[in-house]
Amino acid sequence: MGSLEESRLGNISEGPDTGIGKRNCHGNPGHGTNGEDAGSSDCKVNSYSLEDTKSTWVDKDAVLLTYKASQDAVCASQKLPSAVWASSLWVKKGSEWKAAFHQETPVQNSMGAEEKKN
Repeated sequence: MGSLEESRLGNISEGPDTGIGKRNCHGNPGHGTNGEDAGSSDCKVNSYSLEDTKSTWVDKDAVLLTYKASQDAVCASQKLPSAVWASSLWVKKGSEWKAAFHQETPVQNSMGAEEKKN
């Protein structure tokens, strides 16, 4: 994100409620079918990164973040998708930013299969 967005958002990408870097066994922050997150003892995250980040302001207290997350992680003996397209809607309540909505879709290659990261 650019400096204007960073100054308006503050430190939105860190902390316990952001969901960024805290992923459950299906790659989604805190909302998987089995409730596991990558911070649990049943998950191993070797690496993750974000790219193609974009912020779209809905109004002064709401922003839509979109990005591609690449990861090398296993939870409950299940390998997470190697890459996902994600979007999160954040709303400012008082002085805090809260995630109001989040979704992820596994990245597909041109043949329709999940993209593999080398």
